[in-house]
Formats: sequence, C-alpha cells, structure tokens
Amino acid sequence: MRDLTNEEKQKSLKRALTCTGGALDRWSARAATGLNDADMAKAVRYELGICGGSGCSNSIRLHYEGAGLKVWAAWEIFIPSSEAPIFQGDATIKAARCLFGVKNPDDVQLDLF
Repeated sequence: MRDLTNEEKQKSLKRALTCTGGALDRWSARAATGLNDADMAKAVRYELGICGGSGCSNSIRLHYEGAGLKVWAAWEIFIPSSEAPIFQGDATIKAARCLFGVKNPDDVQLDLF
C-alpha cells in the first residue's frame, strides 16, 4: 500500500472541501472575514455534507463525512469504517484554515514591541 505524501493529503482535503458549486467563492469570503473555531467547524461540516467521495483508477480515492469532520484518502480501494481518516475533527479544521487562509479573529496577537 502506497502512503500519501503531505501534498497529496492537502490536495485530497481541497477536493473534499470544494466539491460543490461555489465552494471556492465561499472559502474566499470566509478568508476575507475570518471565522472563529465554532463557525469554522460549521463551514467545514457544510462543505463536506453528509458524506461523499470519488475514485477511479490512477487517482486518489476519496471519502468524506460531515459528522466528525472526517476525510479519508488512499491510492487503493478502502473501506472507511475499517481505515483511519487522514483528517478528523480539529485536525480537519486546522488544515482547512491553512489551506484556505481563514484566520481566527479570536486569536489575539500580543504586541511584540
């Protein structure tokens, strides 16, 4: 079984979070305003939906679920109920923040000078 690289994991997360029409525009708007952790979790859950996925030969297979903010990805066929997700819960939120540049307005930067 071939392990996914970090770049492949990021691309898989982006596929999962942008699979519906208008998703990139929604992420751009969220990045412009910022979201606290609760609103970010809602946004990720909304984009993942109840569940979904994709896969074909010569591409990364993908499955995702809004419940638990879970994303699975692998080069081989897999059964999500028997495999660990590549992103789950807070890790999904943190990765999505980084991927789309969504800052948390609740994070206060201390004055350095």
